[in-house]
Amino acid sequence: MRIAGRRRLRLFRAVLPRRGTIVLIAMWLLGLSSLGAVLVLQERLDQRRQAQVAVAGLRKQVSDLPRIALDLNHLYTRAQVRDQLIVAEGRLAGAAASLDALSGGAEDSRLIMSRARPVFRILDRINALSSSGDFPAATGVMGRAVSPGGRGYALQGVFDQVGAELDHEATRARSLAEIGSAFAIVVVLLAFSLALHRVTRLAREKHELLEQSREDALTDQLTELGNRRRLFIDMDALLERPHRDETLALGMFDLDGFKEYNDRFGHPAGDALLARLGARLVAAVDRSGTAYRMGGDEFCVIARGPEAETVLERAREALCECGEGFAVRCSLGSVVIAPDEMPLEEALRKADQRLYDDKRSSQGGREPAQPARGAAEPPDRAAGSPVPVAA
Repeated sequence: MRIAGRRRLRLFRAVLPRRGTIVLIAMWLLGLSSLGAVLVLQERLDQRRQAQVAVAGLRKQVSDLPRIALDLNHLYTRAQVRDQLIVAEGRLAGAAASLDALSGGAEDSRLIMSRARPVFRILDRINALSSSGDFPAATGVMGRAVSPGGRGYALQGVFDQVGAELDHEATRARSLAEIGSAFAIVVVLLAFSLALHRVTRLAREKHELLEQSREDALTDQLTELGNRRRLFIDMDALLERPHRDETLALGMFDLDGFKEYNDRFGHPAGDALLARLGARLVAAVDRSGTAYRMGGDEFCVIARGPEAETVLERAREALCECGEGFAVRCSLGSVVIAPDEMPLEEALRKADQRLYDDKRSSQGGREPAQPARGAAEPPDRAAGSPVPVAA
């Protein structure tokens, strides 16, 4: 059950990063799209500003036309002035056409030229009056053209209208660009924070998985006791501890009658028995030591303190179980490890030798220890009843 739960947890964790990756990619794309929109808005703002400059240039061209038409210094003939006005009209039309690309449409140029062409006809008339020497009439026509209701006044009104629209569009583009920039910055920061959080979480989960893998490698899956690797690691830590002054006792345990139990009740019942005995072993050792499963039906206990040997005897009792038709007992081989006097390998060798001495002695007729109370009766394989587990 525990292994299945771990598999489900790993599967759940494997699905989460994919969803997190999709969200992260979506946020990055949203941020990049926002930045792209900001660039478009900024380009539009630049175009509107250039359009405003172009309108100012058109206004200046129109303001220079009266001086050309009047020709106060009489430098040109009427035909030459007329040619200059034609050239000026063409130049004005070209500048107005270039305004279309900057303002985003062709309405501005058509509107400007629809008001500018009547002005050029008036300028041609002013040129005729000025060339004939009738300056009062020429200036009078000029005055009426620039007065409210006149053609020149209407053209200036168009310039004012187009300039106001460009100002409004430039202000709107600038506001949108500022909002888009703020939004893009927020999205990018959120995406960066999410990416950092995800990287941190993945690193933490990787560390947890490594720790879990290390723990699994040091733990017996059936009894959840430490295994042989854990024993060597713990013993090395205990023996290398500076100024160690407590007594350490190493006990090796081997079950007697376990093979017969397996043969009679089956391996599932044998596994259940080992799990029960492992749980009772932990309870018997309590805080006075650490229990390990060395493999098969072999266990080990490291006991600490002045009552270390008593703890090993309690451990032997916990590893015995008897019931109807079976008796599983335990042999013990122990050794006391004095400070700085015995390496681990030597302690294991002596404890293992004493274990088999005890096993031979029990087989020779020594009365075994009594089983712990509350031991469950094993199942009858013929009846097919489930294996009970001691509380």
